[in-house]
Amino acid sequence: MGLLLKGLRVQFCVSFIPSISHKSDRMSPGTGLSALIQCPICDIPLADRREYRNHLNSVHPSYNAWGRKNARNAFAAIVSVTSIVLTSNFLLPGNSWVLILGAASFVAVVMITISFTLITRRKFKRAWKDQNPEGLHSNTR
Repeated sequence: MGLLLKGLRVQFCVSFIPSISHKSDRMSPGTGLSALIQCPICDIPLADRREYRNHLNSVHPSYNAWGRKNARNAFAAIVSVTSIVLTSNFLLPGNSWVLILGAASFVAVVMITISFTLITRRKFKRAWKDQNPEGLHSNTR
């Protein structure tokens, strides 16, 4: 059964990933393809991850800095909850409540992180739109 699932996963990767990975590094304007990435603040379509990173660094540096800080803090919280649960599970091996509370804590940390990210992204977007009412779509790349 395990080999069958691995074969399906490989088949899935072979059938869907080449269509993405063989595209050129940048999209040509006449291809009619939609942008792969869209800026979360100003909604500008960007062709690839490098262009996305350059755009965030140059146009939205405070959002970029906040994103790195938020990712670091979320990672630290998830690692802390997981390590506490694993340590408690080794110290109290027969107690299933440790795993239940640990799983609930893990889910809570992930949900709080996602909601905080969405709320703060909306604040950044609203602040950017207040500062740039005309959009400035032509010169933000």
